[in-house]
Amino acid sequence: MKSLLLTAAVSALALGATAQTKISIIPEAGVNLSNLRRTVNNEEFKSATNAGVRAGVNVALGLGNNLSIQPGIFFSQKGGHNSSDKIVSPTLGVASLPGGTTDFETRINYVEVPINAVYYFMDDQSGFFINAGAYFAAAVGGHEKFSRPSVAGGNTVTIEHDYTIGGTDPQFDALGNKISGDDIRRWDIGAQAGVGYQMRNGLMLRAQYLLGAMNITAHNSSANALRNGAINIGLGYKFGW
Repeated sequence: MKSLLLTAAVSALALGATAQTKISIIPEAGVNLSNLRRTVNNEEFKSATNAGVRAGVNVALGLGNNLSIQPGIFFSQKGGHNSSDKIVSPTLGVASLPGGTTDFETRINYVEVPINAVYYFMDDQSGFFINAGAYFAAAVGGHEKFSRPSVAGGNTVTIEHDYTIGGTDPQFDALGNKISGDDIRRWDIGAQAGVGYQMRNGLMLRAQYLLGAMNITAHNSSANALRNGAINIGLGYKFGW
């Protein structure tokens, strides 16, 4: 009898918890204004921004009146560009290129899994909200392009290269060209935080900053590194509660 009562009590608590958890689906699409934080011989630089696509879907798990946990999955384009005589390139390594300033651009496509805690200032989970959390991302493709004056003078030299993805440390020759190994790492992790507004008709607007924590180049050096960063602006629509 005691076992029966205990089973009934546990079942009742489980049903109660399920009843309090409300689920919504929120497709979201927008733009990443991304940059790369470069470290060259322990000196830090920041690239100019590149615009890219970020689109996917969140699943919102309502916990009480004001709090929601929102995991999701997104396609996210990141990268950046800069003009400098010093670069950190997954293909070239660390280089101070002669002959003038190099215009360097990189683009990396990720499958990104964000997990946000979202706090709504109104009890019906509408109006203004703030979010914070982490993301995990897997690179699925990318390339770099750089242009610089020819060492011999005259024409501009433009080189494009599709990245190889993995964890094998690259090896470079005496001229700084990569001869083996991977260009970028598969995985990236980071933090994110933002603000937004949820309308009662379902429309949602959000702006957030994503800060990558990992050196995304395949070589293992904190003195010479690239790390992702992006401002994301997204428009979504909330289906459900």
